[in-house]
Amino acid sequence: MQNNGDLPLNAIVHRDIVEQFLKDRPEERGKKIIIVGKPSDDLRVTYPIINGSNQMVECIMDNGSQIVSMDTRVASGLHLSWDPDVVIHMQSANGNLNETKGLARNVPFKFGDLVVYLQVHVIDNCPYELLVGRPFDVLCETTVQNTQTGDQFITIHDPNSDRRCTIPTYARGQKPKILPPPENKLVPMGPVDGPPPSTGPVEHEEPRKNEDAGDEAQKESTNFQRSLMNCLIDRER
Repeated sequence: MQNNGDLPLNAIVHRDIVEQFLKDRPEERGKKIIIVGKPSDDLRVTYPIINGSNQMVECIMDNGSQIVSMDTRVASGLHLSWDPDVVIHMQSANGNLNETKGLARNVPFKFGDLVVYLQVHVIDNCPYELLVGRPFDVLCETTVQNTQTGDQFITIHDPNSDRRCTIPTYARGQKPKILPPPENKLVPMGPVDGPPPSTGPVEHEEPRKNEDAGDEAQKESTNFQRSLMNCLIDRER
């Protein structure tokens, strides 16, 4: 091998790794972008009005469940009654069989301005407050719309009034709330180098009182010294 420029004899020349990769990469692979799903996502819940109660109950929407089930303490708080003779055995994920407490019949659920009536199985020690399964989807002919941002909207149909409405859902553990509007109140600007004017009660009145008391004590001490000097002058006279 001959000497070429600054390269020494018998030198080994390597091409740039990135340049080689981009050159050998097929053109179609650089144009196609693959979008993948998240490892997990939040369950969606709603907060219907149940049995006319004003208590907020978290309702998990699960079309993989064959029943509508509710925890016993929630059913008691909503003043529901159930038939203890109608029980079923539920199989948990670990294979155990749990017997339900009974069946609450024709429980009114109000979604928006629509009221539907569901049969609710009451269960002890549920890991949720309320789970709405397939019976709700079949009765209301639900249509679910999901977005890539994670939002979900459910359109339900009332079989009794033949009306429809769309309800929003929320991530589990997140209650519906409305953010307050921004305040347009103008606050007067204070001096540039100084602190802004205080709008609340004065919190430093006690130190000022102590300073005033110290000034008065100093004045009294000064007056006392002056009177003592006057006495000495009178004695010398």
